[in-house]
Amino acid sequence: MLPRLASSGIYQLNNIVDSAFGSLAFIVGDGGVAALYFAYRLVQFPLGIFSNALAQAILPTFSVQALEDNQEKIKVTLSFGLRAIFFVMIPALCRKYDG
Repeated sequence: MLPRLASSGIYQLNNIVDSAFGSLAFIVGDGGVAALYFAYRLVQFPLGIFSNALAQAILPTFSVQALEDNQEKIKVTLSFGLRAIFFVMIPALCRKYDG
């Protein structure tokens, strides 16, 4: 529960800082808050689609394996889940920079 609370708090703090800096229209121009908001949503889109969907699909499997007290199967399932997430997320994070 504590890591989840910490990440939620950091998310809210990030929104406050973005709003504060984005509202400085004389520096960033009009629409700075909206641009930061939409850019953040665009970055979070692949994470929300793939990572959360896979996590929801794997959770029942983890529950069954934990009830069976099968640590080896839990490791295999976790490894599969991480590899699947990285397979989708790493190309989404990388982009070509033409400088």
